[in-house]
Parts: sequence; structure tokens; C-alpha cells
Amino acid sequence: MPSPVLPDGTIRAILVTRTIRRPCHNILYYETTVPPTRQRHIDAIAKGLDDAWRPVIRACITSETMYVTTQAYYHGASDAFFEAASTTGEEAGLVSGGSDGDTTLPDEVCMVWRKLTGLGGREDRGRMFLSGISETFNDEGLLNGTGQVAAQGVRSGLPEDIGVSYTFDAENGETEADSFEATLHARHWNRKDNVLRPIIGAQINTVLLSRRDRRAPLRAVGL
Repeated sequence: MPSPVLPDGTIRAILVTRTIRRPCHNILYYETTVPPTRQRHIDAIAKGLDDAWRPVIRACITSETMYVTTQAYYHGASDAFFEAASTTGEEAGLVSGGSDGDTTLPDEVCMVWRKLTGLGGREDRGRMFLSGISETFNDEGLLNGTGQVAAQGVRSGLPEDIGVSYTFDAENGETEADSFEATLHARHWNRKDNVLRPIIGAQINTVLLSRRDRRAPLRAVGL
């Protein structure tokens, strides 16, 4: 069976973080009120997404973890598809909700958020996994109070709309100034029905899980 194709007008955002060992990719979906018609419009969308997500991701990761890029793709009609635009993040270590000296948990150990659409079917639920988190967030495999405070920004951000407003000068081959304004509405992609569901809320999972098998790797060993 062929893979489903995203509905027209979808923004696919990829948030990439990585430790010194491996990257962690999270894919988020948005519907835009105004479709981009130029490449630099998708650049503006990528910047708007990066501005919204960078602070809340930074609160969850240690100084050994790097927030690398936000990538944005626009899936419009066949004559209105734009390739990824990336905004490069800091390539140096970032300070988390802990301290510069925090030790990072193994790559497979993740903070997890559940995306809620108000519908109960499996295809209408989603989760976001984030690795590169601090050992100080761990209480025998559970996300402690400090970690839950750090996770609040992501929980609040998942259902939020993101406003994009940017004015461009005439440069990089463009002959005239340009502006782009749009609102990005947070969505969950139901692949079975190939529809985008509004995200109405999110929950923090208090158990730290493995992104590989969705199990609780730390509780078994009592770390």
C-alpha cells in the first residue's frame, strides 16, 4: 500500500536536537492561513517556528545537547511545493533548566508528551519524544517535579497557533520588497483517514520512555 500523502496546504515542521551521540527528530504539522508563494515565505515560516520552539526545547535539554535546526516544508498543490528551509541553531551546548554541569541521560531515554485531539482512536493520538535530557529530571524512571516544570513549555506549545510576520528587502535575486503574514494552526495528522485534526491540548507523561520500544528503560534498573 502506498504511503499517504499529506493534505494540500500542510506545513511539516521538523525539530532536530542531538547529543554528541545521535539526533532526535520530531515532526509537527500545521495548517497555514496563507499559503507561501515564494521560497522566502517558507523561510519566514521556518523562522517563526524556530522562534516559538527554541525556548521551550532549550528548557528541557542539557548543556551537552545541541538544538540544531528547524526545518519547514510546505505541501501545497503540485505547482506550489517548497523544499525544506532550515534555520541553523547554536552548535554549542545549551543551558537547560538545570545547570551547565548536568549529565545527560542515555539517548534512548526521553521525556514524552501526548497530543490530544478529543478523539479516542489510535490514529487520532500522537506523542512527542525528546532525548538529551538531564539526569536531574529523573526519579527512578519517573519525571520529577523539576522535569515537569521544564516540560510545561512544550505541553503548552503543542496546541498553540503560531503567528508569522516578516518583511523582506529586495535581495537574493528578488527585485522587489515583499512581506508575509500567516497563522499556523497546530494539527495532528491522521494517516489512516488522511486528515489533519486540531490539537486541543497536551499532557506530560510522567514516566520516562525509550523512543525505540516505548518502554520504561530506567524503572527496570532502578536508576
